[in-house]
Formats: sequence, structure tokens, C-alpha cells
Amino acid sequence: MLEFEALWVLLLLPLPLLWLLLPAQPVASLTRLKVPLAVVHQADDDNPAVARRRLPAWLKWLGWALLLAALARPVWVGDPVSLPDSRREMMLILDLSGSMQETDMEYGGRPSDRLTAAKGVLFDFIKARQGDRLGLILFADHAYVQAPLSYDLDTIATLMSEAELGLVGNRTAIGEAIALATKQLVGRKSQKKVAVLLTDGRNTAGGIEPDDAIAAAREKGVTFYAIGFGSDYQIKRTPLGNIKVPNGDPPDEAQLARLADATGGRFFRAKDADQLEDIYKELNQLEPLEDNTQTLRPRTDIFYWPLALLLLLSVALALWRTR
Repeated sequence: MLEFEALWVLLLLPLPLLWLLLPAQPVASLTRLKVPLAVVHQADDDNPAVARRRLPAWLKWLGWALLLAALARPVWVGDPVSLPDSRREMMLILDLSGSMQETDMEYGGRPSDRLTAAKGVLFDFIKARQGDRLGLILFADHAYVQAPLSYDLDTIATLMSEAELGLVGNRTAIGEAIALATKQLVGRKSQKKVAVLLTDGRNTAGGIEPDDAIAAAREKGVTFYAIGFGSDYQIKRTPLGNIKVPNGDPPDEAQLARLADATGGRFFRAKDADQLEDIYKELNQLEPLEDNTQTLRPRTDIFYWPLALLLLLSVALALWRTR
């Protein structure tokens, strides 16, 4: 849609008509030969040089109109574009410790290690959070911000999918992960600060005790949802086939429950990929997307179009009159 930022300029379009209404300037009487005006015009018309110099009235009006159109600052207003206006910011925390390579899961109809199953479910969760600002923390020996809070969910999903075992060690620094997520969310303007922690073990590394990190998260008003992931059994290959043996290093459910209770979140236990998928679906219900979408209509200046036409017209007339 076309709009003019200085529409009042177009009111000057009839201004040249006022010049025609002005009284003729008195001319000092001079002795001159009286020749009928029609004869003068006829003579001018018969003179090609004079005829070329005389501009048609419509060209003068066209030039004047183009000049005013440029001065009126025309803009093209595009279709409304939705802008995300979420009041929710969420840090996703993913365990990359060595135990995440245990192949006690089934994902996509095939046997899978824990990390592959977790990444597949988490990928779908990220894609469903359009409008939220998400971030990603990976942890093992230490915790690292893999992606800061951003609306660019495609990039976050890609970075999460590219996470590999051993990238940041093999142990489990849960305390550091909690503290780092809290630090990333503190000071943000969003009304709701949420972190989702997924781990299959207990704190075995890092310089921050989980209970200290939990106390800080509660003080700063960050809500944590904690997910303990992993089967009760490990699958061991033997000459006689695969057998199930009890998992000797399950998630620290008591500690994860304390984290959730202290911060107003919830603790979940997922023993397979299907349960994990159900948990993330439930998180979508617990932390629904807010419909606060704002719209913006992009505006593009186009004053240079009438200005360019005026310049081209001027050049063309100059060339025509000098032929």
C-alpha cells in the first residue's frame, strides 16, 4: 500500500495556477512596431528552433507533479509481519556424560543410545516452541553455553543435534549446569524464567555443589524442571546374546526432586524414549506458548522513483531541445 509521509506537499500541486492569476506587470511604453499577436505566434511556430524550446504545458505539469511526489516522501507499506513477543525464556540443559552412550533405549524402531534418543525427542520439543526464546547448555566435566537465549530455534536445534559424547568430558557436573542456567536467566526482562535439565546420572564433577546451585536458583526465581533419564537395566552383549543387567548408576532422583521442589518446577522420570517424549509434551502444557504476537508493517522509502523519473525527463528534454 502506498502512503505519503508528507501528504500536505501534494496540496501545492495547483500552485502554478496562481501565477496565471497574478496581474500583468506594467511595461514601460516604448515606441515599437505594432504586430498582431497571432502573427508573432505563427512566426514562432514556423521557426523550428523556437518551437523546440517551447515545452508543452502537460510536460511542465508532469515535471511539477513528479517533484512534489518526491518531496511528499512516498513509502510502500508491506503486508503485516508477525514479531515474536514471548514472555517466556527457557534454557535447555543436556547431559553429555559418558553414561549417555548406554544403548538401553529404542528410538525410531531401532536400538539406540540414550543421547541419540534424547536428542531426537528434544529436537521436536524445540521446534514446537516457536515464539519462545530458548538457549542450550551442554555439560559433562563442566557446563558450557552452547547457544545463548535466542529466537533462532533452527540454529539451536542444529547445535543440539550436533552435540557429541566426549565433547566436554565424561563425568557429570550437575551443580555447574544448574548454576550456569540460573546465571543465563537472571536479569532478563521476561516474566517467566524456566530451565529444563535432562541427566542420567548424579553429580560427580564441577566446582559447585548442587545444593548451593539449587539455593541460588530458588533465590533468583528460576523454575527448574528436572528429568532423570535412563532405563533400570543395561543391555549387555554376551556370546549367548543380549542380556539385561541392573543399572548400577541410576539418576540421583532425590537430588533432582529437591531441585524441582525448591524452584517451583517438577521432577520427571523417563525410563525409555516414549516416556521422555510424553514428558516434553507435558512440559508444553505446563509452560504453554503465550499469544502475545505483535505485528509490524515494513515501510520502504520510494521517493527516489519520482525523483529519478524527473531527472530522466529533464535529461531527455535537454537532449531534445539541443538537436
